[in-house]
Amino acid sequence: MPSGRWMIPKGEVRRLRGGRNPEIQAELRTIAEIASWMLKNRFRDAIVDVKLFGSVARGEADEESDVDLLTVVKDKIDESELERELGDMIYDIMLATGRFVQLLIYKESGFEDAKSWNPTVRNILREGIKL
Repeated sequence: MPSGRWMIPKGEVRRLRGGRNPEIQAELRTIAEIASWMLKNRFRDAIVDVKLFGSVARGEADEESDVDLLTVVKDKIDESELERELGDMIYDIMLATGRFVQLLIYKESGFEDAKSWNPTVRNILREGIKL
């Protein structure tokens, strides 16, 4: 049994092998675009912005990647009802595709505030792709 000091982290193995899979990248990007289209069409009066972020946005998706979406909604929207409906829609997408979709929801004012202090939001602003 090899000792722990010889173990190579899984991400490093993928990087050393080339790690990126164009077919998976294209599949996950398509799922993101479909999810964005569904969200915008179903909630057109509530959605301000949808951005793809994470490994798919960076072009680094692999077999274990998920689809990360930021959704910014208008301040006047009832958050609990919207979150339930968005969650149901994302769940249906996950069932249909077999891929995990992570949805990060911000109200407009909260998103504007988070731009100044939240590292995740700052990262999304840097590398996110508007859908």
